[in-house]
Parts: sequence; structure tokens; C-alpha cells
Amino acid sequence: MKNNIIQTNVITAAVQNNIDNLFFIGSSCMYPKIYQRKLLESDLLTGPLEDTNLGYATAKICGWQMCKSISKQYKKNYITLIPANLYGINDDFDLESAHVIAALISRFHNAKITNSKEVIVWGTGLPLRDFIFAEEFAAAVEFLIIKLKQNKINVSEINIGSGNGYSIKQIAETVKKIVNFKGNLIFDKTKPDGMPVKVLDTNKINQLGWQPKINLETGIKKTYSYYISKNYILR
Repeated sequence: MKNNIIQTNVITAAVQNNIDNLFFIGSSCMYPKIYQRKLLESDLLTGPLEDTNLGYATAKICGWQMCKSISKQYKKNYITLIPANLYGINDDFDLESAHVIAALISRFHNAKITNSKEVIVWGTGLPLRDFIFAEEFAAAVEFLIIKLKQNKINVSEINIGSGNGYSIKQIAETVKKIVNFKGNLIFDKTKPDGMPVKVLDTNKINQLGWQPKINLETGIKKTYSYYISKNYILR
């Protein structure tokens, strides 16, 4: 509900104040759960959504459709940017609300400083995900602002991600190594996996000339360094 209220108010205010250009930030949760390949912008609304993301995804789809309709009716450039999973400095590391990478950093760090023997991760570890460092996403938005001013964007939606798929197992093992946790990594296969593949096809933004510069391991190292500086001192 809150997402719908916020986006409706912002987009409506933009129209009322005759704003010609607007970027609406969508989510990769908007995509159907049925595909076993990279997700194309044209896949939107072609299949059922992941049940665990249904409310949030539906709100984002409403914002996307609102922007498309306004652009057509009022001759505006209201474009939906669809980021991959974001992580990085200033992330939410609370285990009750954190997303994948931030949650794993918290779990492995806490396990390390308490001398735990294992860290349990939900699911099989097999699902593939696409991640982008938050600063990279900000740089992509700045890049697209320039392209929009140059009239070089003629699409209603555009993916922003690494274009690479990493399994949850790969992510967990990478975090484990960076945190230097020596215990065991266990996958609880009784827990849900979510979408089997959520990796974005980034061909559109790549053709415009943008590519991410920070790889996943470097991004996780930066994020963990921030986490230590703000939360705990390693013992």
C-alpha cells in the first residue's frame, strides 16, 4: 500500500507540475517467475509472479503502467528503471529485514565473532540472482539522465544490472571467504528458494554505452568493510 501511495503521489505531482522527464525505479520482482533465462523487458506481464513478492511486485507494475500511460497521453518521457538486487554501503543489515548479501554478511560475521560452528542458509543454494553495487546503480542513473537529455532513450523500461547470474551458493561462499568464517555452510532445503532465475538481460543499457565497473567480490568487500566500521570491531 505504501509503495502505491508514494509512487502515485510523486508521479501525479510530476504531471501536475508539467515535468517532462521522470525516472521511476521499478524492481526485478516485477518479472514473471516462469523463465529459466535472462529476463528481457518484453517479459513483463507475460506470466505469473513469485508469490512471496506479489504485493510489492504488483505495486511496482502499477507505477510502470502509470508512467507508460502518462508518457503516451501527455507526450512525456516517464521511464521505468528496473535494477537487479541492490547491495552496498548504507545497506540494511538487520536480519529481520535485510536482503540477501547484507543478511549473509550479518550472519557470517555474527557467527565468526561468536565462534559458531555453522551458518544455515535457506533453500538449496541453486537459484540464480543478479546483483549490482548501489553506487554503480547511481552511476547508471546519472548516465541515463545524460542520454535522456540527448534524446537517445526511446523505451518505456530498461534493465540495470550486471547481466551475470550468481547462485545463492556462490554468493554465500564468497561472503564466507571475505568474512573469514571457518565454520560450515549448511543449506536448509526445507525452506523456499523463490524464483529459480532472476538475472536481468542488460542489452539495452549496454548498447547505450554503460557497463558496471565493480565486480561482485569487490562490491562485497566494500560492503563488509563498511559493515565493520559501523557495527562491530572484529575480535
